[in-house]
Amino acid sequence: VSWCENYGVRFHRGSLDDVLGRYRDAAHHFGAEVVVRITADCPVIDPIVVDLVVDGFLGGDYDYFGLGGEFPNGLDCEVMTQSALERAADEAIRPSDREHVTPYFKRHPKLFAQGSVAPFDRLFHHRWTLDVEEDYQFLCRIFDHLYQEDRLFLTQDLLRLLDQQPELMTINAAIERGVGYQRSLAAELDAGWDPEN
Repeated sequence: VSWCENYGVRFHRGSLDDVLGRYRDAAHHFGAEVVVRITADCPVIDPIVVDLVVDGFLGGDYDYFGLGGEFPNGLDCEVMTQSALERAADEAIRPSDREHVTPYFKRHPKLFAQGSVAPFDRLFHHRWTLDVEEDYQFLCRIFDHLYQEDRLFLTQDLLRLLDQQPELMTINAAIERGVGYQRSLAAELDAGWDPEN
């Protein structure tokens, strides 16, 4: 917060645990009619991918639009209307829905007009997110190779590097995709939540 204040960046603070509510409140605070969701644990997000998702959303009458198919973990990007976000925040009661923001949308396709774009094939095994120490080590190596102050590196640059140096993928290959969400679901089962609702 102090960094934002020092650099004149507008911000909104909300609940630490209720991330869905925090998104809704931030959208309301800033008067956003549409929200593009890119999480902070995706430091190699590709602006070309973001544009594909946003263009897909704008090309139809959607409440929710996301990246589909077999994309690398770490390119996650979603778009939703403020009204859909409001509805999800008002109706979602499961702790996993409150913590992970968009599962409620995905579990209720009849409530929200949904779409996706799937520009990638067979890249599901790639892990480019930042959740654990191994991810940090992997990303440090990636940035050592690809980062330039005056140029963004893109998905194709990263794939090219990994083709040339496949051993880099072993750094965080043992970490399962979606482990945080799976942990949330397991905790709900332990607490007696019905997995079908």
